[in-house]
Amino acid sequence: MNNMPLHFSQLTPDDCWQIVLDRDATYDDVFVTAVRTTGIYCRPDCPARKPKRQNVVFYATCTEAEAAGFRACKRCRPNERDFEITLVEAVCQHIHTQHTQSLTLDQLSAYANVSPTHLHRIFKRILGITPRQYADACRLQTLLKCLRTGETITAAAFAAGYGSSSRVYEHVPTQIGMTPAEYQSGGQGIFIEYSLITSSLGSVVIALTRRGVCAVHLSDGKDTLRSTLEAELPLADLHLVSPERSCDIADILADLEVHPRSQRLSREVQVIAYRRRVTDALREFPNSMISLMAQPVYALADGS
Repeated sequence: MNNMPLHFSQLTPDDCWQIVLDRDATYDDVFVTAVRTTGIYCRPDCPARKPKRQNVVFYATCTEAEAAGFRACKRCRPNERDFEITLVEAVCQHIHTQHTQSLTLDQLSAYANVSPTHLHRIFKRILGITPRQYADACRLQTLLKCLRTGETITAAAFAAGYGSSSRVYEHVPTQIGMTPAEYQSGGQGIFIEYSLITSSLGSVVIALTRRGVCAVHLSDGKDTLRSTLEAELPLADLHLVSPERSCDIADILADLEVHPRSQRLSREVQVIAYRRRVTDALREFPNSMISLMAQPVYALADGS
């Protein structure tokens, strides 16, 4: 199946059955699976044991399934989609206000009044990252903001909730492609390549050093993105990658689009989660990144 789900009217029963066999969560908002022998309807990605094909029918909505006499599965809860979006948004906002604290999954699940396992699973399905990864991303965002405003690394570390500057130097360089001191200096003298791609959230600029991803910014216009990168790292040696290599990066990130329901979350939550997914995805392909940066580049002054 495609990364972006088709409308129910475009799917055949065989298509729907294959989606069920694949437990493809991207179709959770497209149709439900009803089982005649049990009288229950489920999400396509329900983890329960699969029924026999001849006992299965498909409906576009929960309302249609219930009108036909089926009741919602108590395991995958297909009729609680709105509840899950509300829950994820609420937990993300709670993390925003408390991310300088050491939030545990148990604490977050107690706040959300769901089990830790259930909360973890919902986050992964809808945002593509875990609650802990989201909290880490919020902490990093606060740290970088403090560094840009001129705070010392020690002060920025405590303000962001890292506890000490040593923890910042231990964990942050792999997340921003440089040391905190280098970032604070505006990336002075650091060779950085950037690529402009398109995502479901709009235009994206992804900047790479030889150590990893150093910036991910989203906007409606590519010109704005270049200006944002220059403002963040004004003393760096910026270069635009070739169109071919930009396509290579886009291919690596092609599978980062997550559940369609995530589009109902606030823009801020979507952007923070996307940045983390991009950083993690490119970190998993270190050889690809090295080979991408080993080829000739176009200087920023050449434009695009």
